[in-house]
This record gives sequence, structure tokens and C-alpha cells, in this order.
Amino acid sequence: MASSSSSGGPGGDLSLGDAFSLLHLPRSATYAEIRKSYRSLSLKYHPDKCRDVPPQLAADRFASLHKAYELLSDPATRERLAREADEEEKRRERVGKFEEERKRMVGELEKREREEAQRRGERRRREGEVERLRDEGRRLREEEAARRSREEEQQRKGLAKAAEAAAASSKQNGAVNGATTAQAGQVDIDISEPSIGPLDTTVRLLYPASVGADPSYGTSLRSSLIKCFGPLLHFKQTMPPTADDGDQDKKRKRPSEVVCLATFEDMTAALRLVETGSDFRLDEALRQQAAVRQGEDYSEVWVEWASAKEVQQRRRREAKARKANGEAEANDKSQEEAAPPGSKVGEPERVLYWRRSRPDKLQQALQGTARERAPPVAAQPSASKPTAAASFEQDVLKRAMAASEAKKKAAATATAAS
Repeated sequence: MASSSSSGGPGGDLSLGDAFSLLHLPRSATYAEIRKSYRSLSLKYHPDKCRDVPPQLAADRFASLHKAYELLSDPATRERLAREADEEEKRRERVGKFEEERKRMVGELEKREREEAQRRGERRRREGEVERLRDEGRRLREEEAARRSREEEQQRKGLAKAAEAAAASSKQNGAVNGATTAQAGQVDIDISEPSIGPLDTTVRLLYPASVGADPSYGTSLRSSLIKCFGPLLHFKQTMPPTADDGDQDKKRKRPSEVVCLATFEDMTAALRLVETGSDFRLDEALRQQAAVRQGEDYSEVWVEWASAKEVQQRRRREAKARKANGEAEANDKSQEEAAPPGSKVGEPERVLYWRRSRPDKLQQALQGTARERAPPVAAQPSASKPTAAASFEQDVLKRAMAASEAKKKAAATATAAS
């Protein structure tokens, strides 16, 4: 048996796995199998028998076989190398697990950094979009304010030119046109006064069906309203549906009130009816004017403006929308406090304007000395030629109504933009 190599032990730097591989044996081979394989291979690869291989290569190969045999034939060395091999394998497994964990943590960190960068980019994009929309809204408001200023200036110039033209025409036509010009100058025209809307002359009256189930009750009520407040253009009475109306399978609450819509020729008549008849005071107001016949009782009739229901529904929708958006609930009386004292729900814009700025006209309307008729839907042209005063008055009224409508639209646009 040859001596150990110069590395200080059997096998030198040859590993246990390499030794088994050189001898063509598994790691579970016995000493007898190792010895048998070594003898067979040493005879096969002896340098004296391998003439077709370079001498140095044959000698190195034979020396490797001898080292492998020395390593595997020594039980202590074999056990030590096996233990070292197992420890090395375990160490490699630990290093592999640590490397996999490190790669996983690095991947998660890089993923979080990418997601955070995306969130920052999205936040900057939203902030930029909000700033752009804010600038766009500011620019649109400025353009709208400039446009309104130009339109108001043009309207003032147009009214001034119309007045100058009317004055010049009155001077040329003599005393008759002078008298008509004086009459036109006495017309109280307020450009800022809102126009009369389609529902501003209509009043809603409600009373229990148990009181006025007979349609004749509504007919008597109509006659009393005409006698006390003035002529009506339209009076519609809607009776509640009976138990036989509609689908019997639908279990829904049926209205138990009779609804009447009374449209007056004059808005001041509707105003007097709401002022004196609201809060179940209609019977008292009609009796003061001796407009109630024997046996009639209107103490359970509720009076309100026709647009009151729409206003109340809109307020409920706005409150519901604020609640759905998580906004703070507004005070229920905020809109009532913003309205002038004494105003009713659904009151026409012109009446609100009178309460704020023209209490004298409001007093005249309540006393019945002023008339405010709604403009006709389609005016029929007159066959006779209008006078200069009539043309001037129509032109001024037309321009005043146009200016009022423009101001209302501008106020609504400014409110929506803010």
C-alpha cells in the first residue's frame, strides 16, 4: 500500500464523492467491494498496460485510483470525510435558503418601491388635474363676468338710445306726442325686478276628502275665491282615487286629500290669497269679505303656492345628496333664514324682490291697488297702428324683461360655479 500524499493525510485534497466516482462505486459500498473494484481498475489502468495513453496521463490516473483506495480503505478518514461532506451539504442548503429568502425580500422591497412610486405619480397627477380644473373654472368665471358686464353695458346703451329716440320723436310730433311721452315717463319700470313666471299666479289648495268628497264643494270654493280675490283663468279639482281605482294587489298609501289648482288673472290676487289664507285661515278671510255662503266651512283648507311642493322636494333631494356624500348636514332653516321675513315656501321671485327692495309695491299688492298680470303666451298683433307712446312703452318693457332674465341666469351660473 502506498503512503499518504504530501497534503498531510490519505487521499490528499480528494473528496469522498470523487473517491467513490473514481472506483465506480456508490457511497454505500462495503470494504470488500472497494478492494475488489480497486484491484480491477488498477490492473486495467496500470501504466505498463496502457500503451495508447501518454505515460504522464496514465501515471496520474493510476495515482488517483490509489489515492481513492487509500481514502476509502481507512475507516477514520472515510468517516471524517463523510461527516464533513454532510456538513458541507447542510451548509449549502442553509446558504441556498438564505439566498432564496434574500432574493424574496429584495423582490418585495422593489415591488413596494414601485407601487409607492406609482402612488406618488398618481397623486401628483390628480393634484395637477385639480389645479388645472381650478384654473379653468377661475378663467371661465372671469370670462362670464366680463361677458355679463359687456351685455349690461350694451343694454344700458340700448335703453338710453331708445329713450333719446322717443324724446326726439315726441318733440317732432308736437303736443300730442308730448302728452304721451309724459304718460310714458310716469310708468314705474324697474329693470332689476324679476319677471312673472308661469306658476306665479297659481295657488294650490288642499283639504281632506272627508270634508269635500262632493265636487260641489270645490265649485263653491271656486266661486268664493272669485268673489273675494278676483277672476280666475283656470280652476282644476283633483279628487283622490277610490278603492276600486288601479291595481288591487299593490298595497300603497292612497292620498286622502283633494287638490285644487287655482290660476288667477293677476299675481297680486294669488299673493293676497296666500297671505290671508295660509295656515288654515282661509275661512276667516272669506268671511271677512262676506264670500262664504250659509253652511259652507273652509277652515280645513290648506293654502300654498303652486311651486311649494317642488321646492320642498328639491330641498329633500339636496339633503339626501349631502348625506350620501358624507357632508355635514345643513340647518333645515338655513334657506328660510336667507329668505326675507314673512315669505312663504315657493313664493315667486318678484314677490321676494318686493319684500327685499320694494316694500311699497308689496303693500300696494296686498291692498289690491296694484295689478301684476302674467305676460300672455302669444300676443296677437293689433290691426291698428300703435302710437309712439305705446311703442316706446312696449320697447322699454321688453328690454327690462330681457335684462331681468339675463340677471337671473347670471346669478344662477355664478351660484353653480361657486
